[in-house]
Amino acid sequence: MSNWSELHDAGYAAAEEGDLKRAVSFLKKAVKAAESTETNEELCQSLNCLAVCYQALGQDDDAKSMFERTIELKPETIELPAAIEALADLYAYDDDAKALELFDEAIREYVRLGENDAQIDAQNKILSIKCFSEEMAVLKERPLSKAETESFKRQADFGMEVVGLGKKGAASPQEIAQNVDSYIDSWQDEDIDISELDIMEVAKGLGALWAQQLVKEFKWEWVCLEGAGNLYAVVSKDRALIINPVYFVKSCLEMPELDCTIMLAFNMIQEGQFEEIPEGSFENVMEGVHRVVPKPGRSLSMAAGRLPE
Repeated sequence: MSNWSELHDAGYAAAEEGDLKRAVSFLKKAVKAAESTETNEELCQSLNCLAVCYQALGQDDDAKSMFERTIELKPETIELPAAIEALADLYAYDDDAKALELFDEAIREYVRLGENDAQIDAQNKILSIKCFSEEMAVLKERPLSKAETESFKRQADFGMEVVGLGKKGAASPQEIAQNVDSYIDSWQDEDIDISELDIMEVAKGLGALWAQQLVKEFKWEWVCLEGAGNLYAVVSKDRALIINPVYFVKSCLEMPELDCTIMLAFNMIQEGQFEEIPEGSFENVMEGVHRVVPKPGRSLSMAAGRLPE
C-alpha cells in the first residue's frame, strides 16, 4: 500500500472503526504520499482527517498544527473553511475572541466557495459564544426581505409535506409542532425510509415549519443577524429569546442520540417558563431546555450534554 488514495482510505476506515492510533499511522503516510506528489487538495484532506483523529485522542496541539497547515496551503475546496472552523472549535475552549474571528473567517470562505449550507454550524457557534459572553449587541439585526419571507414559506410548505400534513390548514400550531417533533423521533429511530431524502432540505423544511408555529402562536419574528454570517433565526418580540430552528433540526437528524426537545420547548414557552429572562437577552432557548428523563434511546442533549443512562 503506497499510493495516497489507498493510504488515506485506510486511515479514514480505521477512524470510522474507532481505531484512532491505526488511523493516525495510515494518515501520516498519506500526508507524506501527498507531499511527494505536491497535490494540495489530497494533502489537505489527509491533514484535516489526521487533525480530527488527534483531536479525538486529546492531542489538541497536534490537531491545531494540522489544521493550521491546511489553512496555510489555502486549498480551493471546502477543506479550507472546514479547517478554519475546526480550529475555531479548539480555540473556543479558552479564547472566545480568537474563536469568533476564525468562525467569521470560515463563514466567509464557505460563502465564497458557494457552500452556503455548510456555514450553519459555524453560525450557531457564533450565536452561542455571543449569547454567553453578552455580545449580542454586536450582531446587527434586520427583518427579512419579501423574497426571504417567501423562501421560508416555501420551505415550511415542504415541511408540511414531509410530516404528512400536506397543505392542511386545520391543524393548530401545537399540533404541527408535535408532528415535527414526532417525525424527528421517527427519523432518529429509523422507522421511516429516508433513502430518497436530502438531510439539509429536510432540516430547512422542518425548521421553517417549526419556526412558523412560533410566529403564529407566540408572535415571534424571523430576523437575520448580519454579524453571524447572515444567520436566520426566530426571536421573541422583546428579544429575550432566540431559536435557530434549522440548526437544531439538522443536529437532531444527524445525531440519533440527541434528544429532540422541540415540543418541550414549545410547551415551556406556552406556559411562560421564560418570562423572567430580561428583554434583549437573546437567550438561546434550545441550549437551555432538556428533560430530566430523556426519550428512550437518547443520550445527548443540546442543553445538558451527555444525559444520565
